[in-house]
Amino acid sequence: MKSHVLSRLTVFVAILLIGGIGLAQEKVAPGASLRVELEAGAAGPPPVLQAGQEARLGFRVTDPHSDFPVSGLHPSAWVIRRDTQGRPDQAACEAAIRGQLGGLAGDRAQLDLNGFLILTLNADHTLGIINPQVNLNSANLEALIPLPGRPGGWALNEATGRVHITLPEQQELVSVDLGAHAIRSRTAVGRGAATVGLQPDGRYLWVGNDVDGTVTVVEAATGQAAATLPAGKGPLALGFDDAGRFAFAAASGEGRLFIYDARTLAPHATVEAGPGQLSLAYSPLAELLYVAAAEGLQIRAFRPAEGKEAATVELGRGITRLGISPDGRLLLALRSARDELHVVDVATHQLTAKLATGKAPDQIAFTPAFAYVRSTDTPEVTVVQLSGLLGNGSTPALAVPTGAVAPGAAALPGASSLAPLPEGAGGALIANPADRKIYFYMEGMAAPMNAFKTYTTPPLGILIHDRSLREASSSGRYETLIRLDEPGTYDVPFYLPSPRVATCFEITVQPGPGAPHVVRSGPPGFESLFADRHFAPGTPARLRFRLTRGDQPLALPREGAVAITTFRLDAHWSARAPARSLTEGIYEAVVTFPEAGRYHVLVEAPSAGIRLGDLRHAFAFVNERPQQSQEQQ
Repeated sequence: MKSHVLSRLTVFVAILLIGGIGLAQEKVAPGASLRVELEAGAAGPPPVLQAGQEARLGFRVTDPHSDFPVSGLHPSAWVIRRDTQGRPDQAACEAAIRGQLGGLAGDRAQLDLNGFLILTLNADHTLGIINPQVNLNSANLEALIPLPGRPGGWALNEATGRVHITLPEQQELVSVDLGAHAIRSRTAVGRGAATVGLQPDGRYLWVGNDVDGTVTVVEAATGQAAATLPAGKGPLALGFDDAGRFAFAAASGEGRLFIYDARTLAPHATVEAGPGQLSLAYSPLAELLYVAAAEGLQIRAFRPAEGKEAATVELGRGITRLGISPDGRLLLALRSARDELHVVDVATHQLTAKLATGKAPDQIAFTPAFAYVRSTDTPEVTVVQLSGLLGNGSTPALAVPTGAVAPGAAALPGASSLAPLPEGAGGALIANPADRKIYFYMEGMAAPMNAFKTYTTPPLGILIHDRSLREASSSGRYETLIRLDEPGTYDVPFYLPSPRVATCFEITVQPGPGAPHVVRSGPPGFESLFADRHFAPGTPARLRFRLTRGDQPLALPREGAVAITTFRLDAHWSARAPARSLTEGIYEAVVTFPEAGRYHVLVEAPSAGIRLGDLRHAFAFVNERPQQSQEQQ
């Protein structure tokens, strides 16, 4: 029915709304068949687009005859700073779209609204932000953000672009702004804060304090602690129902399950869960919470509202991890000691399949069509097609190689090393901390299509931050969160392959409070002024460098406008430091190198459109006995 309706659409009208201001543009694009409105405005007051401010950008797609929203589309869009006079005509617009679809390095947009970022939680106490390039054939390091301590668990809020990380030794929860590459808040929590979970509605973060036997509830937007609730001794496993009505904490140290009312932030019920390591999984289809105790004989199902047991599944001892398929129909259970995967139909609570996995399976992740099982003692990931797990018999499992060294050879935290690609991509990224690589696997293949090394340290956990346009509740509105650090005029090419729509919009970004207006007059340049210097380990080293735009100095006097990241490829060490402006175009950053060696130095200046990795790196040489004075003239 929808395809028949779309075939009759013949008109394309584009309307631009910026922050609710009545600025409108109307045009007809040749061959276009849908009405598209571009809506851009700040995520919070004031309702205008300003440099350095988060804003929500979206497209509303409708039938021009009925004004009925058109759902289920997969549009592409980019934000490109305009370097020429005048708006692009249709030919120039389509050329810009072809350049972005082709993935040419010289055509990189300021913002790609179709891609994703790879986030890694690293052994050197950093958060890595990696920007994958064309088909993940390569990857650029966008940022290495130092954390104030050893990380524990983490949770990503896609809507706000923030990742929340526990620091067990500091008894803190830190919230990192992925757009600004900065820590926005630090919240005091309890002792042994090893796990964190985000409610489905994104309002609260729940932090499990293993040592204290409590759960700290934190407002995600402000970083303010809202409540501290009893939970029993850890390790603690956290979970939620799909409606955000209830939160769960399973305390392995006490063998009890705690159910909380997530609206009132109060205890709701406490039940005995069984001895040994506890794991949780909630099925929205069955509306049941499943709890497995490693030393128990059964998986127990509870109705959260009643706080009572509703069913049991007899699988025997040794279940260490549970997972629910995306449709809620299948319960997957790992028996680590026997290298087995058990599959249960939640409608009947009957075992439907039992499959062999790699040695010591410990993690489960899902795409819409497949389940992924990571094993600590085997350098392979078991991939199972979900459609073959119901009915009689079982489906064969595919062992996908991910390096030559088992991930158990490196220290493993609770963070997952499996990251499903965004919906529709059909694959996953798999981090192996033992060989410091991330593997790119597409479903249907016998082996990963590619692998790339992380920069300085083993990736202990991996997440994907999907920055692509998402439809909001079948409304025909496709939106995402953006941040532009440089004022100016930007073109926004919009492309839809079927029915074909190719056109360009325009947005204007005003200077933010206290931000300099950066005028582009050529490509940026980076020149090291410390190339002939040698520094001593353990002593503050002053690294001076020059930034240019074309043949002119690039002056960015605002504090924090320029920063450097230094690291060694052969060591688990990296550091990020702000650079202060000395004179026009000359900057200085202070870094203390821990030991002798050759260090890479990368510069970034987001307000000038210079991202980490855009400019050629420099080297800093550190010797036990420096050959020259560290004082730079």
